[in-house]
Amino acid sequence: MSIFVSGYLYPSCTFDFNGKLCKAETINSSGKEYLTLKSYLAPSGVKPVYNRVLHKLSFKKGDSVAILSPLSDVVCVKGKTEVFKKPLIYKSGTFYISRQAAEFISPIFPYKINRQVIILDPGHGGDGDDGLGAIARYNGHEVYEKDITLRFSKILGRYLEDRGYDIKYTRTTDVKVDLRTRTKMANSDVGEIYISLHANTSPDPDIKGADVFYMSEDAEDDYSKAIADAENKYISKDDIPTDETGR
Repeated sequence: MSIFVSGYLYPSCTFDFNGKLCKAETINSSGKEYLTLKSYLAPSGVKPVYNRVLHKLSFKKGDSVAILSPLSDVVCVKGKTEVFKKPLIYKSGTFYISRQAAEFISPIFPYKINRQVIILDPGHGGDGDDGLGAIARYNGHEVYEKDITLRFSKILGRYLEDRGYDIKYTRTTDVKVDLRTRTKMANSDVGEIYISLHANTSPDPDIKGADVFYMSEDAEDDYSKAIADAENKYISKDDIPTDETGR
């Protein structure tokens, strides 16, 4: 499985509070993103109250009350409850709220959470040699690259969503997406990161690992030239404007 990554993958969190962008302090714990309760509540001016006997933390805005506890997975907002795994943690004198719990609570405040967007591009799709991609044959069956990339992209998408990212796809079904559309999405302002997924072949059946590709005018060796020729044989350079490819 080869992965092309453009940009940097790092957790971030900002708030849009009445047109003002506010950045929150964040930490990572067990693969989940947490932000300090102080930075989460600062834009609204709300002050939390912690009951050390009941181990319950509450804060209110008007008639709306939110209740959390570092000892419970339950979050209560305006009488409505939801269960999250460790929605609140206490570490070194600071309370941290998970992104999932923060989003559940956010409707009672006049601001929203802006999540970093990642675009996942499952390679190939549709019919034809360029749509099927690489083909693996065994026991009389055929497995197409287009199906592997689509299934893997959905697994990766769920993994990233669980860690606080907003995921967009170039395709979610078996359809052909032309290179012009993919290029525009990669160069657009929709996402900060663009990941293109492919499952490549090799003349050596024992080869395993990842391929990394970058833009180059000329191939560095015969193998690279053969790969480039195979990938580009379906593409006319006239179909892709230079302002989209950067060349």
